[in-house]
Amino acid sequence: MGKSQEFSGGSPTITRVLWCGIALAALGLAVALVVLLKENAADVLLSPEEAYEAPEPDAQPYPGSSDTAALPHPDGEDALTFVFEERISVDLSRERVGLLFANPSHSQHNVVIALHLDGVTIAQSRRITSGYCVTTLPLLYTETMEQGIRAGQITVYCFDPDTGTRLMEAVFPVTVTVN
Repeated sequence: MGKSQEFSGGSPTITRVLWCGIALAALGLAVALVVLLKENAADVLLSPEEAYEAPEPDAQPYPGSSDTAALPHPDGEDALTFVFEERISVDLSRERVGLLFANPSHSQHNVVIALHLDGVTIAQSRRITSGYCVTTLPLLYTETMEQGIRAGQITVYCFDPDTGTRLMEAVFPVTVTVN
């Protein structure tokens, strides 16, 4: 009588090597995805609270702002002051928005700004602290954006610098030139 053997589809060593290879490939893909997402994190629309969590990477010191004392509010409350240009440019080829938004040092709050065009948020900052300004932001949306001059809005979200709590928001009209 002969012995019968069952075929199990390959040796255990080959099966382990295959599973290890698959696991390493999956791990490599996950690491690559995390790196890509981190690199493009500034190009993703966030809620104002999520945007507030990190400082704006394009922010720079606002000239002449550091020697100005904080403004007192008549009711004893904190004051919010900011400066912005009403004319904003969009460079489709560079995928950047050119603007001036300043949160002078005499402002007592941190802000996040968002630029809206045709009901779509096309740019958003991260946290802009007192004494800093932004002159450029990444363009978040380019689909179906046509060249020309149009009306837009800039929303300013005001946050308490100590707690990170959103205190208010205000919307202002701007003129947007898309090139």
